Amino acid sequence: MYKFIFAPIIIFSISFNCINAQPGTPNQVSVQAGYVSEIFFDCSTGNQVSVPKNNWELAFSINAYSAGVHINSNYGVHAYVVSGANTGDFATLDTTNNINWNELYNTDTSWYWGAINRNYNPANMFNYGWGTYNIITHNVVGDSLYLLKLVANGSPDVYYKLWIQSRNLAGDYTFRYATLNNSFDTTVTISKSPYANKTLIYYSLRTGQIVDREPANTDWDITFNRYYADQGINFYYPVVGALANEGVMVAEARGVDVNQVQASNYMSSFNSQINVMGYDWKTFSGNSWSIEDSLTYFIKDKNGAIFQLTFTGYGGLSNGNIDFNLLFIPTSINAVNDQSGGIVGFINNETNLSILVNSPLTTNAELQLINLNGQVLLSEQLSLSNGLNNTSIKKTNLSTGLYFVTISTGNNFYQTKVFVN
Repeated sequence: MYKFIFAPIIIFSISFNCINAQPGTPNQVSVQAGYVSEIFFDCSTGNQVSVPKNNWELAFSINAYSAGVHINSNYGVHAYVVSGANTGDFATLDTTNNINWNELYNTDTSWYWGAINRNYNPANMFNYGWGTYNIITHNVVGDSLYLLKLVANGSPDVYYKLWIQSRNLAGDYTFRYATLNNSFDTTVTISKSPYANKTLIYYSLRTGQIVDREPANTDWDITFNRYYADQGINFYYPVVGALANEGVMVAEARGVDVNQVQASNYMSSFNSQINVMGYDWKTFSGNSWSIEDSLTYFIKDKNGAIFQLTFTGYGGLSNGNIDFNLLFIPTSINAVNDQSGGIVGFINNETNLSILVNSPLTTNAELQLINLNGQVLLSEQLSLSNGLNNTSIKKTNLSTGLYFVTISTGNNFYQTKVFVN
């Protein structure tokens, strides 16, 4: 029996020039006047989810290799590590000298590291700032205390003591927080399992509730939001910009003609740092904002689909509008550098998806098109001849997105992905 052998796919990208000043389809998201909202945006579908920024104070990373704890600086949460204190001091913590403590901020480069991690010991690879990883139990055990100051317009400042007690092997966090006079003192455990498909789990200290505010991790690529960015020498300043989701990679193309630039020239520049887009695609001059006109970004989502995003406008504090053009970088042919058999490529046009199959013999085969939920959307019997075969399926009922295509002939089976637009 002949066994198919397949080599890695080599992608050839084609960029289209648009008659507009910038390439792609116009999009607008809005963090609203006063920057009161956060937008989660999905490049492949164009879907956007708007959520209020003021319904949480702490957020916890669920990544298996992280113990990140974030604060909501956008909603007036300030964090300070209590220098010299140990966990036994929680009930009697003296905060009278807090004006001299160093304030902590979330990093704007990773979802794995938040403000509560920023006092980590760089000499100890197992230290997460708030606690230390135990290589025997695989738990992170809390050994630091923090002061949180919650500032809300028109309301008195609220202070809490905070002790992140542990993160266990399952990814569950336990923490304790209390008012300074201990009139309120509670311990909370947050289970990871109901939120395993999220990037962060959010918690409101004010209401004592978990806040499910984020779409599934697979349903967004970019968050547009106001956040604090490091301006150098530990100076943080609030900015409005775009941060990439965990697993999404971005390449910056600066000083280019955004209509002519080729994604293929930036394949080695993709970066997993979440602030590659960031906020510096715009500048403020006089009384208006201007957009860098020779700057564009290539975004590779978790499924490997590539998009070009070019910012075109920004409304500032008055309306919070962010305008950009988004262009899917189509693959005219995804060619396999191997002619021994199997799926060797696709041709996408407006109505059909052509599947190129190279067969070393004349045989019957089954073709299936499967969505990301594992549902078989199409199953067809094929009669393959020796050599290159071209079979087409209509895209009429297919939504834009990623699909699996499988070809099976007896004991031979091959599956690959294709983006349908």
